[in-house]
Amino acid sequence: MITRILRIFGLYLAFSVLFGLGWLLDSYPEHPHTPISWIILFVLAVPVTLIAELVGHSLFRNPIARGIEQRTRGKMISMQRMAYALCALLRFIAFGILAIIAVTDGGLALWQRFG
Repeated sequence: MITRILRIFGLYLAFSVLFGLGWLLDSYPEHPHTPISWIILFVLAVPVTLIAELVGHSLFRNPIARGIEQRTRGKMISMQRMAYALCALLRFIAFGILAIIAVTDGGLALWQRFG
């Protein structure tokens, strides 16, 4: 039992380092400056990466996306696929902005004014 827990912890640690280093490379030259921010980076690297993968999978592996892919299978460049990807991206950005507004003072001000 202990070896299984240690194996899971080791895998989590390995993936956390791998994903955390990927985030650091992606955000270069920015990096965490305090010890707690480094800990947060490596602790949240796996869950946030998995959530992002699930969101991407749900955006591009749903029935609408599969239908567009089947209709445009032979084309190297498809305006239909690009339009779908742009709409999916804009929808994701809009939900992100709404989530940020909801958890900040802007959301509280909107709630007090219209709620």
